[in-house]
Amino acid sequence: MEFFCIKKQTALSSELSFPDDLVQALVDIPKYFSGVLYDSPLGAKDCINAGSCFARNHIELSYQKFIHPIYIQINYDSFLSHLSFLDYLFNADQNQYAEFDSWMEKEGCSEV
Repeated sequence: MEFFCIKKQTALSSELSFPDDLVQALVDIPKYFSGVLYDSPLGAKDCINAGSCFARNHIELSYQKFIHPIYIQINYDSFLSHLSFLDYLFNADQNQYAEFDSWMEKEGCSEV
């Protein structure tokens, strides 16, 4: 996680014990870490549809408004958004790498 400049405590959900009910698990994860916010991808809004479950547990539910950067992807005629960071690493050009390095440096991260 250090490579991505993530300095927060992390854990694999598979190593924690949460209920099989997806929405309840999404409520329990921030509670487990004494959190008060669950920031969900916007695409999950229809699946979650249970804001009251979060409110009852004093967890704020918000949805990300991520604006994906656009870069040339070698194997596609048009841009496919929201792929992994590996897609960016294999497709971005040197100018985009420089922009990323600049952002990492500004955030106090070591160079990639």
